[in-house]
Amino acid sequence: MVNLLPETHRKIIEAEYRSRALLTTLYFIIIFFIIAAALLLPAYFLSREKLAVVSVDSVTVTALAKSQAEEVRREISLLNEKLAILSLEKSTLSVSEIVSLIISARGAGVYIKNMIYESRGNTSKIDVFGTAKTRDALIAFVERVKKEKKFSEVYSPISNLVKEKDIDFTVQIGITQ
Repeated sequence: MVNLLPETHRKIIEAEYRSRALLTTLYFIIIFFIIAAALLLPAYFLSREKLAVVSVDSVTVTALAKSQAEEVRREISLLNEKLAILSLEKSTLSVSEIVSLIISARGAGVYIKNMIYESRGNTSKIDVFGTAKTRDALIAFVERVKKEKKFSEVYSPISNLVKEKDIDFTVQIGITQ
């Protein structure tokens, strides 16, 4: 095909074509970046929100860890106070010695189920719960405990002696300090 335009006009038209093609390409690139940014903005804001939540959670976890540590310290101090109450530094007998004295006084036919030790200031007592096969076995047990000089008083309620066999009993023993 023969070009009938003069050379100068043809160059001007080609330059305009190139500039329009370049502008169209730039417009497409700009529109592409705008669409990409619009699509990436929600992800950006979500990640910033998650980062803020994580930082708040880490502060909260740190605060929770500190509060839990403080709670554990309080519980330890309470347990230490209870242990100080239970300590027998004032007493000449340890709890294990008291228990072994009671067990040695037990005798045949007497079974000890439970013992509860209680110490308040200068007084200490131990409650002994169990069963005895016969009334005589229970009376012998109470007499053997009464003979022990380290016990200040021994109390066995009369209700322990109501039955003649298979007796559930309770004996309260005062301990000398």
